[in-house]
Amino acid sequence: MSSGSIVLVLTGPLHKATGLQEVALPCRETCSLGEVLGQFLRQYPAAVSVCGLTNLSDSPLDRIPPGLLVLRDNALLPLIPSTEIGSSQRLTLMPMISGG
Repeated sequence: MSSGSIVLVLTGPLHKATGLQEVALPCRETCSLGEVLGQFLRQYPAAVSVCGLTNLSDSPLDRIPPGLLVLRDNALLPLIPSTEIGSSQRLTLMPMISGG
């Protein structure tokens, strides 16, 4: 099984909360969206409240935070935690109140 990384492009409040425009997270050949988001939020706890969550008891996330849009290649992903994400992909995270 090969190992790679997934790049998350952060917009609006997520960019402001983390101070970063992009984050690279390790990923096996494939990961689930819930795993990727759970890993991101544990690594950057300032993003938890931006996503409308109060804690991170789930590992991986068993639900995608409401109001968070996730795009892959400019296409909206279904907000289902088991959605498969391949390593070397770029996802854009957009809180609905991204503000640009």
